[in-house]
Amino acid sequence: MIALRTMRALLERARRELGRTDDSDLAALTVASYLAIPPARILATDGALVMSDSDEVVLVGTTSGTKAAVLNFGPAEPGGGARFTVSCDRFSGGAYTIACTRGVTAGVVTIDALGEAPSFQRIGGTLQLVALNGATFA
Repeated sequence: MIALRTMRALLERARRELGRTDDSDLAALTVASYLAIPPARILATDGALVMSDSDEVVLVGTTSGTKAAVLNFGPAEPGGGARFTVSCDRFSGGAYTIACTRGVTAGVVTIDALGEAPSFQRIGGTLQLVALNGATFA
C-alpha cells in the first residue's frame, strides 16, 4: 500500500514538473525516481537524533558520550510505515542508540563505529530492525 501511494505521488509530481501527460515517459521517470538514492539529512556532530516519518537516510557523527534516538512518528499506517537508515559518517568516540525490535526480541541497536548503517522500518507502533549493516543489537 505504501509503495503504491509513493509511486502515484511520484507520477503526479513528474506530471507537474514536466508538464506532460504522456504516461510512457512518466512511467520510466517515476520508476527511476523511486529507485534513486534518497537525499540524506546530515545531523550535526553529537547532535540529538530525532527521527520522523520524512527521514530516509540520516548521517550521524559522534565524538563522545552515548546519545539515545528519539522517535517522533505520526500515526501508524496499516501495512507499514517509515523506512530509514542511520549511517555513521564521522566518528572519534561515543555512540548513538536506537530502541527497536529484531524479530520478536526487543532491544537496542548501537552505532559506534565509522560506516555502520543499520536500517529500520516502522510497522504499526513498532520499530523493526531490517538490517544491522555493521551495528550491534543487544
